[in-house]
Amino acid sequence: MKNRKDEVFKPGKVFKNQKLYIFTCRGVKVIKGWPNIMGWALKKPNLGWSYVRPHIDMNWYDTSAKQQLISFASKKERFYKRQAESVNMFIEGIPLEVRHAIKGFKTRQYHLLSLIARCPGAIDIVKSNPALAFCLASNWVFHKPPVKRPLRSARALIPKKQKYIAAWLDFPKTESTVKILRKIPSYAVDVTRLLYLRDALRDGTPMMKKMLSHVHRLNSTVLRIATDPELFQRVSVDFLNEAGLKSRVSKPTVYDLKDVLRIGEIVRPSIKKHVFKTLRELHQEYYSLISQINLKRPKDLVKFKFPKKPPIIGTKFIIPLMGPEQVLKEGREMNHCVASYIPSISVLYKERFIYKIVEPERATLSLAHTGSNWVIEQIKAKNNTEVETQTIETVNNWFQKAMPSGNQ
Repeated sequence: MKNRKDEVFKPGKVFKNQKLYIFTCRGVKVIKGWPNIMGWALKKPNLGWSYVRPHIDMNWYDTSAKQQLISFASKKERFYKRQAESVNMFIEGIPLEVRHAIKGFKTRQYHLLSLIARCPGAIDIVKSNPALAFCLASNWVFHKPPVKRPLRSARALIPKKQKYIAAWLDFPKTESTVKILRKIPSYAVDVTRLLYLRDALRDGTPMMKKMLSHVHRLNSTVLRIATDPELFQRVSVDFLNEAGLKSRVSKPTVYDLKDVLRIGEIVRPSIKKHVFKTLRELHQEYYSLISQINLKRPKDLVKFKFPKKPPIIGTKFIIPLMGPEQVLKEGREMNHCVASYIPSISVLYKERFIYKIVEPERATLSLAHTGSNWVIEQIKAKNNTEVETQTIETVNNWFQKAMPSGNQ
């Protein structure tokens, strides 16, 4: 007789008895449909069921699943059609108004769905103040100590004014706080960003709060800058308004601003006091500083101490650059701006690390530290040109093999 512990689940999705079953090689998750939203998981080797808050996404809805397959469709095509149909049936059970209200959130849609299903009036908060609703749906993260029945507490709070809900979540109890939270679009909402914003609103200067009150939209770029005192002091309200309107992605603008301030330590220390008024001004300054840093002498960079070990051990053909002088030399040989990363590689920040690629072609690799992991940021050939596919595959293979023992 087959032992249950040896059972292997066949990956797939099935909608049955108003429940969506999601099978993976690691177990199965079950999500009960609207309005009785609940989640369970069965994981191997522990075969006991446990309550979970599973990941779901209204954007899983696949309109193409309604199309008829051609008679000679492959087995694989029929399998994926059945998967899509199962997900569609689960999502179609949720009112269209609710689906539209939460589909813009990148994370924790299940939490919001549970909040709306169990707390009358919650959908109005989701629509009028997505960030506040997001915090309320995950209130055990924001309210300390966490309550034993989070949805029961949320249900009691919803009829109250939003400033009282914000105060319960440990934000400042002011109307200006509520107005600032309303400016955050659903796609920019994230637990970490909101925790940093809460700290900034509680502990920040009056000038910072006043500036945020004049910014039209707090997208991920603006939130990242607003919650970093070093960056926030170097931009104007006009800069933040332009960043809020033009970009959903925080990394390019934020990285450029950080790099300008750090390269300025080497090339032009006075930049530390400059306030940028437009994105164009920032980018012009960025390229101006980059053109100057490659002209620096190695002795000008000795104050930037590098880590003693690379985050991932190199090879004969992927060589870690262990000092500012090596990075500076790499930038000159390859005619690109890698030397601008010297401050961010230093032990003060430890945000990047650079490797020299010798084969299958000459190139430069940069790794970036995100959260607790290192990721491949970019691979560039001479003059910042794109590398060959073979080079990308070589780096990816090295990175994947080295990750388990080398990632820090």
